[in-house]
Amino acid sequence: MSRARGAQAERLAERYLKAQGFRILARNLHLGYAEIDLVALEQHTLCIVEVKYRRNADFGRPEESVGREKRRRLRRAAVELISTQALPRYRELRFDVVSIEGDQVRLIRDAFFA
Repeated sequence: MSRARGAQAERLAERYLKAQGFRILARNLHLGYAEIDLVALEQHTLCIVEVKYRRNADFGRPEESVGREKRRRLRRAAVELISTQALPRYRELRFDVVSIEGDQVRLIRDAFFA
């Protein structure tokens, strides 16, 4: 996927999350272990959001491409984020995936566990 297409998918995901009541705290946050696409707050839950886009499901659903290594790196990046950034108060941490297939957007809450 081109950088431009990735940026477009992330903007679409951000608009979708805002419409669902999320507050976006950060975009494309580069930490030592990974890039976090979006950091958001849903009520009292801090959400680390991975955005995945596919034109169609010919090679599987977008969320299926968040493999074990990517999940591990996102967990480590979340630890760094929490320990180094001033964040609003939150009670829970959650890893979500915004799956974009063509023009269909789906939010998968708790896509994987911390």
